Amino acid sequence: KQSDVFLQNFRHGTADRLGIGYQALKEINPRIIYCSISGYGSSGPYRDRPGQDLIVQGYSGSMFSVGATGDDPTPSALWGADVMTGYQAVIGILAAVESRHQTGVGQHVEVDMLSVVMDCQLQEIVTYLNAGPMPRRLEERSAHGSIPAPYGVYKTKDAWLTLAMVPLPILGEILNDDWLKTLSDYNDGHKYRNQVYKKIRNAFLDKTTQEWIEIGDRAGAWCGPVYNYEQLMNDRHIRETKYIVEQPQYRGGSAKTVRPPIKMDQTPPTVQRGAPALGEHTEEILNNLLGMDPETISQLITSGSVARVRE
Repeated sequence: KQSDVFLQNFRHGTADRLGIGYQALKEINPRIIYCSISGYGSSGPYRDRPGQDLIVQGYSGSMFSVGATGDDPTPSALWGADVMTGYQAVIGILAAVESRHQTGVGQHVEVDMLSVVMDCQLQEIVTYLNAGPMPRRLEERSAHGSIPAPYGVYKTKDAWLTLAMVPLPILGEILNDDWLKTLSDYNDGHKYRNQVYKKIRNAFLDKTTQEWIEIGDRAGAWCGPVYNYEQLMNDRHIRETKYIVEQPQYRGGSAKTVRPPIKMDQTPPTVQRGAPALGEHTEEILNNLLGMDPETISQLITSGSVARVRE
């Protein structure tokens, strides 16, 4: 009755069976903003299937966007489907809140993981749908099968380097390669990708990553190092801008975590507490939010219907 937003990520139909579907809560509170997160949405033949990051990556076509010809399908190591779906849910909820300011009523917001991962591939899918042909992996391993050379990850004398953007004639100046100097940026970058990649791979082995970054910076090339987590945490920029913060833990102590990515000058977000222990807020929610008396709460805990943190 008093909540602004209700969020659930059960499989399709489960919330209705539990009596907490949108229509049921809407009758209690017409201003409620109800957000449903699922793998594949509330309609269509896949609506009852389980949605999980790896499975959705497989459905979405993204596993064939990277790698070389003959490679197995390659999933991303990032939990992109999970994380980006959460972001889209927040955007939808905030839009519904703004709508409620104007209309006085809430609404049902739906976000599904497959739609989100397809949206993340908007450039690739739209290009395929409108211009074709099917994006192809290359003989030379690249960072992305649809983006022209020199976009990729390259081994250097001591480590690895990412190179996202530099005009091919300028790359020719950097590598002292007359053929590269004659190429145009976009069309030739697609047409001669394998040849360009081979030239870069051979040349980049002669210098260290830091040497190439300094050369690239002077030439206006967009490039950077490839870190593992230890190298990332030791990076000067990460340390000086305080990407890592301490968060308090249940029962005292603290743990390190990544700070919120959003900065605000008037109301800066902070990490105020760590992840809750299982059942840490059960009694608080049941009593303060739902108005249950201590006896009812005790019965629910004793029956195993809800969990309470173990002291």
